[in-house]
Parts: sequence; structure tokens; C-alpha cells
Amino acid sequence: MRLYGTIVFFNSLAQHRTEVVYVRVGSINVQVTDAADVAVPCQINPVLDRSSVVVDGKFQVSGFLYF
Repeated sequence: MRLYGTIVFFNSLAQHRTEVVYVRVGSINVQVTDAADVAVPCQINPVLDRSSVVVDGKFQVSGFLYF
């Protein structure tokens, strides 16, 4: 698999937390992994413009992060 970039989320709090995270990407070929590099479930949706028309080549990845 060709890796174009990595996004790292860091919990700066002194307690565990759960967050829903949204990231816009330019491809549906993404993988979300945890700190142990194990794949975690995510959802990939097309990005819509203000007229509710799908924007080519733009997607939104969402998933739960457990810090």
C-alpha cells in the first residue's frame, strides 16, 4: 500500500476520552489504525457542496478515537 500521509491524534489530557473525529481526504483508499497499528472501523462519505451535489475527489472519514 502506498502511504501518502499520516495524521496522528494526541490526547494531551491526563484522563482517557472518546471522541468522534472527522477528516477530509482526497481518496477513499484510507485506513484508520490504533496505536498498535490495528485497523479500526471507520466510515467514508462523499463531500457535498451547498447544493447537495457530490464534490469529485473529496471524502470525509469519520470514526471513534479512544485515547
